Amino acid sequence: MSNLEEYIPYFDKKVIVLFDPLSPEAESYRSLRTNILRYNLDRPPKVLLLTSAHPEEGKSITSVNLAIVMAEIGKKTLLVDCDLRRPSVHGILGMDKTPGLSEVLYGTEEWDRVLKSCGIENLYIITSGTIPQNPSEIIGSDKARAFLEEVKNVFDVIILDAPCILAVTDGLILSSLADGVLNVIMAEKTPREAVMRTISMLKDVKGKILGIVFNKVNLRRSHYYYYYYYGARKKK
Repeated sequence: MSNLEEYIPYFDKKVIVLFDPLSPEAESYRSLRTNILRYNLDRPPKVLLLTSAHPEEGKSITSVNLAIVMAEIGKKTLLVDCDLRRPSVHGILGMDKTPGLSEVLYGTEEWDRVLKSCGIENLYIITSGTIPQNPSEIIGSDKARAFLEEVKNVFDVIILDAPCILAVTDGLILSSLADGVLNVIMAEKTPREAVMRTISMLKDVKGKILGIVFNKVNLRRSHYYYYYYYGARKKK
């Protein structure tokens, strides 16, 4: 594994768990990790999908920070940028977008040949790859299902950074393949109606909603920055 110092100058400063690991913000990501892993102690969710109602609500930076804290505790973690329309994971981590997921789903690359390192032990990245003309079709393809089945046998945790729900169908398609869905919303900005509509649409396709991540809470008005609402009942 390459040295983290080689990569960190290219990271977005919002990767708070690395740039300010003792901050309340970073600790909130670790609390989120704990809640996810305690959801079912016998069989914690392996494939996690992060989505939002609208673009630019912080789902991708949340996906990256969550992937890092999972890797920190020794979980072999795969972060996949499944937003094949407006991908951003590669930008957050300062790496090339291609080759990536779209090449895997088109069959021109094997998934283990497009794995990327960001210098963090136990963490592997598959970026979006080339922007395809038919994102929904390849996301919903048999090749996509086969890809997820293969990586589930290799990784402890797989985090899918998916497109926003209200704009395109890709996230809904992927939610049916995930063990759990986290809905990221921007505090005091995302309309309540949009949140409720997103939840309703996920339920319609039987998406397993674990809870909601509130992003960009005003620190002057609250003691936290990221707060995870554990909305689903714990399994016994």
